[in-house]
Amino acid sequence: MNHTDPVQLVALGQGYQALVFDAPGAANLLDRLTLATLSSCLHRLSSQPPSGLLLFSKKTHFILGADIKEFLPAFAGPHHQLVSWLEQARILFNQLEDLPCPTVALLQGHVLGGGTELALACDYRMASQDTLMGLPETRLGILPGFGGCVRLPRLIGLDPALAWILEGTPRPAAQLLAEGAVDGICATTDLQQAGLTLLTRASTGELDWRARRPARLQPLALPVSEQQLTLQLARQRLASAPAQGEAPARAIAALAASLNQPRAAAQQTEQHHFLQLCPRPQTRHLIGHFLSLQAKQRQRPTRNVSSLSLVGGGLMGQDLADWALERGLQVRLYEADTARRATLAESLAQRWQSLPAAGQAARWQHLQLLERPEQLADSPWVLEAIDEELAAKQALWQTLESLLPEPALLVSTTSSLGIAPQARGLRHPERLAGMHFSQSLVELVLPAAMAAAQRQQLVDLARQLGKVPLQVADGPGFLVNRLRFAYLAAFLELVARGISPYRLDALMTRQFGWPQGPARLLDEMGLANARQILCQLTSQLSDRFARPATDPLSTHLQAGRGGRHQGAGFYRYAHGQPIPDPAWRDDTLKAPPDDSLTLQLLLPLLEEAALCLEEKVVASAAELDEAMRLGAGFPAFRGGPCAYLDDYGLARLLDEVDALALPHPRYRHPALSRRLALAESRGYPEVSSCNRP
Repeated sequence: MNHTDPVQLVALGQGYQALVFDAPGAANLLDRLTLATLSSCLHRLSSQPPSGLLLFSKKTHFILGADIKEFLPAFAGPHHQLVSWLEQARILFNQLEDLPCPTVALLQGHVLGGGTELALACDYRMASQDTLMGLPETRLGILPGFGGCVRLPRLIGLDPALAWILEGTPRPAAQLLAEGAVDGICATTDLQQAGLTLLTRASTGELDWRARRPARLQPLALPVSEQQLTLQLARQRLASAPAQGEAPARAIAALAASLNQPRAAAQQTEQHHFLQLCPRPQTRHLIGHFLSLQAKQRQRPTRNVSSLSLVGGGLMGQDLADWALERGLQVRLYEADTARRATLAESLAQRWQSLPAAGQAARWQHLQLLERPEQLADSPWVLEAIDEELAAKQALWQTLESLLPEPALLVSTTSSLGIAPQARGLRHPERLAGMHFSQSLVELVLPAAMAAAQRQQLVDLARQLGKVPLQVADGPGFLVNRLRFAYLAAFLELVARGISPYRLDALMTRQFGWPQGPARLLDEMGLANARQILCQLTSQLSDRFARPATDPLSTHLQAGRGGRHQGAGFYRYAHGQPIPDPAWRDDTLKAPPDDSLTLQLLLPLLEEAALCLEEKVVASAAELDEAMRLGAGFPAFRGGPCAYLDDYGLARLLDEVDALALPHPRYRHPALSRRLALAESRGYPEVSSCNRP
């Protein structure tokens, strides 16, 4: 066997052997080469069984699962090759499970996907204190396909197994031990000795390893009535949560069908359900999203950013300060309003009260609250987070331009105002950039005349703050808010027509998959802020963003219901939890069906997406989709607005909307019609071309 093989078979003495995983790269993956090498090792072990077998990794992590980069080519390839790949893994794991000797897996770091399924095929598992173990496959649009759906419920029970598979969240070592997924925990430095001790106890007969195996090979030892109740509760929990695509429901179906089958039949059932998911567009979208995130996470700042200067102590300013302090940056924060400045320290203290004492002390040690703007004079850059008022921002920039040395950058965190209008009156408008923070995304507006080194500084700052940077063109709302508020404007129109906001929230979360419905989203951002942004977009873009004559935002604001931070908005809030207002009465007999409401909510967003591509607000459809996933929470399993258009079919969408005969300008879809004409003129078999960069 070559010493560079990803799996080595090593003699340990006393008749014991070890399968040592040590791939040439940074991490162990169950790629095709590793599976082929593992097959060779297991063939030797089957022909000459040892007294006991250890499995361990020479890497920081045990095994991170299959190589996800191999998934999409495999799923798009010939069906028989995909089946062969699954059967190869199943045969190998069964060979390991059937060895006539005790087997112990030594787990450390991350143990994910196929790595977990390999460990489940062993008789015992010993974990280091830093172990995180889980089955994240449903987050990729698939389900465990190397035996995880079969082995896990037989090891830890049906209810916790369902939680593992449906949530996809890795479990820490203490939880693994409590649930019975591992047999012990120790320090990483003691892991191999602990494994050898466990192996010796099993091989000498102190532990009856043979008694463990029948439970993994036979149907689940749980009455059918209890199985059905547990499965039904899992379906109900899934139905009440935001939609995640087909994979979670398919995983429940796979478990339901396989629980009462012996191993061979149960694994065939698991494979059948796995294969049903492989060709789904949502699977392609989720895997593509995962690979894109991985690539972004590998991008590091070209130089570390050590300090951040801020103007504005409101919610946005406090958020920015918090992100920076969490990452060890020195932060200087200036708030011009005397009353707000007086309560700023108290507000920050309330934010940090749940942190341990050392964490709170570190925050205060790295934070300086300033009394005068002159104290910012030596800053390399200053970010503003003041109110969304153009005149106020222009005045601030003119003050700071006179205070800061010429190379220093001025950065607006505006959510709706363009950067060029803010720069009017500056001697050096090229010094003013935009950074719109939205969830895990930062939209960067970088003036053409800005030096390349300064552009890179802002990219580095975004990455240092743990955000993904994306350059967009200057303009009202930039990209994310322009699309998001087109959707919110449509929501307000429907509410004004008498549709319950709670029905629309349920529709957009439980059926479409947004993490929050539009009413909850408006409550979170604040209704006064949302109204201001809509007014700005209407005046600067078009009446597509106009609020209805009977405006729910204004109605709530007049009643003192400004959103979650005021205790009430569309919802009332008790201890932070939203409670629907019982005064709403949705006449479901007159209200349009769900499909019609979904179209009316989404079409304005899709229209703006097409317009943004035409206007080159963003470089490509792929970047637009990524921005909406990262910045607005667009459901990853739907890919993004452009991918959704491709999957739905543009011609079908337009026909369905035309049949509704909606009068508002936002439903005239000129941009989508132009894209349809363009696609047809190029002879595309599918009329939509949004997903082609």
